[in-house]
Amino acid sequence: MSQSRTLTVNQSEILARADEVESPIADPPSNVVVGACALDAATTAARQIMLSAENMRTYLAAGATERQRLAQFMRNVANAYDDVDQESATALNYGGQGCLLPAMLTANANPGPAALSDTEVASPPKPPIFLELKDARTMLDKPDQAASLKAFATAWNKYNLTLLESLGRFREFDDWEGDAAATIQAAFVQQRDWLRLMAQLSVTLAKQAFDLAQTHHWAISSHPTMEEIVTLQLEYANATAKRNTRLTEQCMKKYAAYQQKSEEVLAGYFNKAIVEPVNPPKPPPAPTGSDPQPHGGSGDIPWGGMPMTPPTPLTPMTPFTGAPGGNDMQAAADAARRAAKLAPDVG
Repeated sequence: MSQSRTLTVNQSEILARADEVESPIADPPSNVVVGACALDAATTAARQIMLSAENMRTYLAAGATERQRLAQFMRNVANAYDDVDQESATALNYGGQGCLLPAMLTANANPGPAALSDTEVASPPKPPIFLELKDARTMLDKPDQAASLKAFATAWNKYNLTLLESLGRFREFDDWEGDAAATIQAAFVQQRDWLRLMAQLSVTLAKQAFDLAQTHHWAISSHPTMEEIVTLQLEYANATAKRNTRLTEQCMKKYAAYQQKSEEVLAGYFNKAIVEPVNPPKPPPAPTGSDPQPHGGSGDIPWGGMPMTPPTPLTPMTPFTGAPGGNDMQAAADAARRAAKLAPDVG
């Protein structure tokens, strides 16, 4: 038969930490990303980034809900300690004849997070088709020239720091130990690890957007410019008008080289603009009032930090003189055992 443990509980600390856990973290970025140009590869990649960001926001909102549930669980634990102390006082003052119904943790009334799923995968881009040199350059020059991608990358990279700065709320308790405290501390570790991973995925999103912007700038700088194309067309027109065969052939060779370069750039854009979906992990669920008693024992005796100080716990003593029933200490022990049921599994 396992023995109960006496501990000190700072109810004020539990309640203050619950408020801190529940305090909002800044909302994730809501930046909209559009294709850097009119190429299908660019617009498809931008859509995939948007789908990943949208799912990240959904998961972060679910995480906020679980933190609220965790905070409420902490408040329920703090209140339960107070209830047990009052039950124990009743038992001692009334010879074990007072009300000693077990004070169970209130079940969290908040519903669980909305259904979470993997990030939607955007439809794959169409393979590059043959485009005339001038048409290809025109599509490359369409808005927004990666402006939204760069803003998106900056915002999500910054949000990584926001998430990391929030981890301090999950530090260890200063003045609370025991099974219930260990359960909440274990939940803190899970929350901290989850937020760290979400911060890493924020950087992943930012890098995807940055890399896609770099791909676009590479294509823009590698492809023949519109000025070069127009100039070559004018030279060809003049050469044919003057029936200058040599100059006409030179223009045709140059145009063929431009066309080949254009096709290489478009193929490179297609291959470099492949963006994988970012799949965030589900947030850890908050403990519940129905979690099982750890170690199969009677758990902690949440006396410390409460208004009354009990006699030497759970040792046989002569009953108080004149107390009805003569079972005061047995009643106190019963109350302590009932209190132990409040400590959920450390898991």
